[in-house]
Amino acid sequence: MFLIVVAGFICGAVINCVAGATRAGDRQDFIGVAKLEIELAGVSFTEVSAGEKRVNYDGNTVWMTTPSGIKTEYADVVLSGRGNATWTADKKPFRLKFAGKVDLLGLGKARKWILLSNPYDHTGIRNAFGFEILEMLGETYASKGKFVEVYADGEYQGLYFLATKVEIGKNRVRLTEPDGILAEIDNYWWRDEEMVVDTWAGDKLVLADAVNNDVASEAFLRLAEDFSRLERAASEGDYETVAELADIESLARYFLLSEFIANLDAYKTSLYLYRDGAGDKIHFGPAWDFDGAFGNLNWGEPEIWEDLYEPWQWMKYKTLIYGGNVYDASTGELKTISEDTQATKMFYELAKLPEFREEVRRIWHEKMQGRDEEVLRRFDEMVGKTLPAIAENARKWKYDDVLEDLERMRWWITERLQTVDDMLSSWKWEELELDTAV
Repeated sequence: MFLIVVAGFICGAVINCVAGATRAGDRQDFIGVAKLEIELAGVSFTEVSAGEKRVNYDGNTVWMTTPSGIKTEYADVVLSGRGNATWTADKKPFRLKFAGKVDLLGLGKARKWILLSNPYDHTGIRNAFGFEILEMLGETYASKGKFVEVYADGEYQGLYFLATKVEIGKNRVRLTEPDGILAEIDNYWWRDEEMVVDTWAGDKLVLADAVNNDVASEAFLRLAEDFSRLERAASEGDYETVAELADIESLARYFLLSEFIANLDAYKTSLYLYRDGAGDKIHFGPAWDFDGAFGNLNWGEPEIWEDLYEPWQWMKYKTLIYGGNVYDASTGELKTISEDTQATKMFYELAKLPEFREEVRRIWHEKMQGRDEEVLRRFDEMVGKTLPAIAENARKWKYDDVLEDLERMRWWITERLQTVDDMLSSWKWEELELDTAV
């Protein structure tokens, strides 16, 4: 049964029948979705949303109510804004910092938690489903999360995705060596960061976290030096050195995920990498930020993005793998790889190497091939559990395209599974004919 078609009628009914009251406790909670309530201390939620992103508001109280009705209170919680482009939207993303480590909804203990608002994804599920695919691909430190309905000062704020933060920790990226480092390629938003290094290829490598802050700068600079060596080896076709410096499987997995879900932000920002000391290889991950994926290509002129939107077109036009055109979301235009698209060119260089292409094929065949029904089942289950909450969020934020987007997303995933399977199973990448203009 095609759940989305049936769900469409249910969701339509939910949207039409949900009462106008959206204060905490004024309506029955939706099954399968937790409730997170924030009582702010000395400031209103409106003021927080209109303020500066980096301001910390402390002394707040948070109540978490599980879908089964268990309610827990947390005091002295610090609330602050987060995100980059999403912070400019009406529906803001936030960070919660608790007084001590807490295990929220069975996601593992940590002090810092992220509330993803997903304002550019009206379904609200693309980030969550991206984590599902990442887990299927075998990512060791894939971020986890749960959907929550957020209330602040008693007012309903919408459906959020409570996610684990990309950071070093026992239940996050587990690094143990004193010079363990977590870094990020961020060619978009690097100006907001405290420690940034220009790499050999011109990328912006940002220090994200460190095991020991006393040696963080020195360890980060060593990582940056080796990352530059990695970029140079890739550009020179030196696969032996690439394999010596980097965890090839993690490189191929990030590339495969980015291409499979057609992630607009791939290769540009939120590209995390880590190393557990100078004796370790560079590992790529955990991947992050998928709200501009799964066919959610809604920037630029229609004649550009409608063509790019088709699942069988993505690898030809957006990807770096074939050296074709790249979509630049900041301008809404297509550019060739030789132009400044703010995307790291390392993966473009790696994809020229037959050994790397074979590693991509191997991961797909071992992890994803033959699992089409499971992928769609996971999608249907996620939608089925959150659909009433998605509908309520749509009513709150006046999204009128949710049902169509859910159906389109499912169709897109179905087509994309077959497309990538065909490309990796039978096509010879090096013989692909490129179109240089749309």
